[in-house]
Amino acid sequence: MNPRRLVAACLLALGPAVALAAPVRADHVEADLIAENQGLVAGATNWVALRLEPEAGWHVYWLNPGDSGIPTSLKWSLPEGITAGAIQWPYPHAHNLGDLTNYGYGEETLHLVPLTLDKEWKAGKTATLKTEAKWLVCKDVCIPGKAELSLELPVVAQAQPEVAWTSAFAKARAELPQPAPGWTAHFAVADGSVTLGIQGAPLQADKVEFFPEPNDLVNHAAPQRIEADPASGLRLSQGLSSYFVEAPKELLGVLVLHEGGKARAFQVKATPGAVTAVAGSNKPAPAAAHAETPAQEAPMPMLQVLAFALLGGLILNLMPCVFPVLSLKAISVMQARGQTDSEARAQALSYTAGVIVSFLGVAALLLALRAGGQALGWGFQLQSPVFLGLLAYLLLGLGLSLSGAAHFGTSWMGVGQVLTQKSGNAGAFFTGVLAVVVASPCSVPFMGTAVGYAMTQGPAVTLIVFAALGVGLALPFLLLGFFPRLAAWLPRPGAWMDTFKQAMAFPLYLTVAWLLWVLARQATV
Repeated sequence: MNPRRLVAACLLALGPAVALAAPVRADHVEADLIAENQGLVAGATNWVALRLEPEAGWHVYWLNPGDSGIPTSLKWSLPEGITAGAIQWPYPHAHNLGDLTNYGYGEETLHLVPLTLDKEWKAGKTATLKTEAKWLVCKDVCIPGKAELSLELPVVAQAQPEVAWTSAFAKARAELPQPAPGWTAHFAVADGSVTLGIQGAPLQADKVEFFPEPNDLVNHAAPQRIEADPASGLRLSQGLSSYFVEAPKELLGVLVLHEGGKARAFQVKATPGAVTAVAGSNKPAPAAAHAETPAQEAPMPMLQVLAFALLGGLILNLMPCVFPVLSLKAISVMQARGQTDSEARAQALSYTAGVIVSFLGVAALLLALRAGGQALGWGFQLQSPVFLGLLAYLLLGLGLSLSGAAHFGTSWMGVGQVLTQKSGNAGAFFTGVLAVVVASPCSVPFMGTAVGYAMTQGPAVTLIVFAALGVGLALPFLLLGFFPRLAAWLPRPGAWMDTFKQAMAFPLYLTVAWLLWVLARQATV
């Protein structure tokens, strides 16, 4: 049991009522709405906090999530006369995955929020505070989460500290960036770098980190090059983001100075000026400037990335989300044993073309969206309720057809199902397209590293890596088409195939149920 919860339980047993709501346990995160004091004071600033505690190895995000992610948000529903301010963000930590760098929190963190009550609120009344908290929690995969949180607090003339959370609020305040004490800050964008210069900042520190608030300014995975001397002060250079368009009118961010095992964070507001860049390379080295994860010795070789992509695509064939669609293809292969070798090769190539074209389409769309400033990755389609709904209907139609419960024939609603079950090259091509569509919820070993690397490179490399993923996914049927002897390992056609086909409907139904669950979390039940 959480020690603070144990303290609170003792207080409830021994003293007056203390307003503590039970925490909400979501996927890999515990969420809670807590108050610094046992009551609210009218006409004063009162502090509450969203407490998020990710499981070990998982993290939630800062206001600038870095290369990917979504910052935590709060949507308040408060009584009249009570106003909530913006989240006060503690300084973040860098979390590295392959060639991606994100900013967030991997341990219990309090997101402090100031509340003000009008003076019309009299002592003795009770205020009910409600908020909808939304977050994204990530490890090697990401899961969106949300919780409806509420807290009832009395209005009092003089606040008394909530003992259960005193140390947590003190720790959170110590991690808030403080105003820079008389510093002068300027920044310049030149030669592919953003350079920040600060006069007045301490020149001696064990480690220096700068976290910019703009998301599309720097390459978050690039090393931060730092120099300090009395003449020019503290200077920090970092490579420009590939999505950089123009320099901001002022650069806001957080400077964190680590010394003697302690960290101090300062708010920085820099204006454009003449600042000399720190010499060095802008080549990404994700862990070079951060200590959250082990540093990589060198960038991953391209051949290794392509091998990971090929293996990742191959393993996708074993995932529950893809397997039911591949079973349709397997049935068609067994039914078509009488076809010529050239026909078998043509269908194998058509299926492979459908897979690769679909992967390239996903990559092209990702590149276009990221060029517009969106931080997206593999499976981004699942963020669209429209896509989720259409995919659920399509898979439900396929399941009903496999069960023999419905046939869509020439109906426009069955176009997708008809295309995938069409004989010949067209059916093979669209089965490949559908395999990629239903693969979007899945992430497998090797795939995350390959996709993460691809999305930090130029368009040509990104497209090549996604094409390699497609080759891996299509490889089993490509081999069957070009080496007919391999088909001898498959069971012979017979009455069992109808039973197998009907059985394959149930994984599709389960996938539909999962899609509806995700859709309900994005919209409403």
